[in-house]
Amino acid sequence: MNLFDRIKLLCEEKDVSIARLELETGLANGSIRKWSNTIPSGDRLAKVADYFNVTTDYLLGRDIPATVAAHRTDGYGDDLPPEAQEELKNYIDYLKVKYKKKDNK
Repeated sequence: MNLFDRIKLLCEEKDVSIARLELETGLANGSIRKWSNTIPSGDRLAKVADYFNVTTDYLLGRDIPATVAAHRTDGYGDDLPPEAQEELKNYIDYLKVKYKKKDNK
């Protein structure tokens, strides 16, 4: 899954279009769709990350490995710092959206 696919899933989760995201973050119309083949500048990527309240690493697919989220149980990660707990929660939410979408196909 590439950067554009992750952003698309986040948009679906928040019920916002790509065009609306571009408008609200001050990005040029059609610029995010190009990110399926290119990586944007750091400041543009940060605007999208801030909009969704996720990290740029999350958008780039560099966050928590799937094996960590797949083995999660209640209380898992309680010993992590708050920012890591938030990243874990975001990744789990992402997986829920991703696999919910596959189940509906």
